[in-house]
Amino acid sequence: MKKRVLFAATEATPLIKQTEIADFNGLTPQHLTEEYETAVILPFYPLISTKAVNAKKSNITFTIPVSDSLKTVTVWEGRLPNSNIKLFLLANKHFDRAGIYGNHTGPYPDNSVRYSLFSRAVLEFVDHHYPVDIIISSDWYTALIPVFLKEQYQDFNNLHNVKTVLAIFDLSNQGIFWVYDLPILNLGWNIFTAEKLEFYNDLNFLKGGIVYADTVFFPSKSSLDFLHDTNCCHGLHGILQFHNAKLKALPFGKESGNNETKNLLKILKEM
Repeated sequence: MKKRVLFAATEATPLIKQTEIADFNGLTPQHLTEEYETAVILPFYPLISTKAVNAKKSNITFTIPVSDSLKTVTVWEGRLPNSNIKLFLLANKHFDRAGIYGNHTGPYPDNSVRYSLFSRAVLEFVDHHYPVDIIISSDWYTALIPVFLKEQYQDFNNLHNVKTVLAIFDLSNQGIFWVYDLPILNLGWNIFTAEKLEFYNDLNFLKGGIVYADTVFFPSKSSLDFLHDTNCCHGLHGILQFHNAKLKALPFGKESGNNETKNLLKILKEM
């Protein structure tokens, strides 16, 4: 029986694309199907056409705690266009926006809520409805998945043996929010330390993913030599050096010579 790999994404080609993580999450799952059963899970943005993905509303609905309130999530099921890859769409009013991450005025001010909600919802869905072996996150948007997993969900029935991978495409965009957003996560102050999510008195979602993920890779870099330059890591040089043992280089796109599937398979099989 094939192991299951779930790509927890905020963009996926050809449905919705703003950064290069869309190609990774939309195309890579199709290249792994000989070895793994792959699926993609996305927020259900209005920009996604239900017709394009043959999406149908399932009977799966659950609630997610965000601070002292509960947010309702409804699951839609479909397929990535022109493929047999399962697609799950998580619907909530926080994703019902004209843009993905923001609009002409800048990032949405509640992005900390939107993507912490999505990250926790992915784990709830996996635990109760779609067990997997590996979850792959991309950039800060889903970097809280390994944080929530290790802090709260590790002992849940279908999450006990789940491994997490964090793919970092943009080290400069880290998901930094003020400390008063901490209650949104419902994790307590124990995560607000220099060894975990604290970053110059703010919260740093990407840093949390680096700390808690089982494997971290850089898909757009041909090597990790850049990590030796203290000026290039946007304040994360120390934490990357501390977690150096789980960092991997994954040449992707033009840098890979079309070997990205082989390179990723090697990483996944080592987990």
